Amino acid sequence: MVEDALNKYRIPHYGDLAHSLHFEVIRPCLINNKFVAYQVKGEDNLETFEGMRRYNEFHSLRTLLC
Repeated sequence: MVEDALNKYRIPHYGDLAHSLHFEVIRPCLINNKFVAYQVKGEDNLETFEGMRRYNEFHSLRTLLC
């Protein structure tokens, strides 16, 4: 179940967050005055990655893990 959640929130083509060596969530921004998204930057065993994720994606992942 946890593995499914980690795969769902994986940033495409840039490795798996479960094996990440380092990552950070920065720069919240309001998108189209509708939702907040955060920039996710990091480095895993393959290379560096960067992408945007919505607050509700973090909330859903936390709920599933708890």
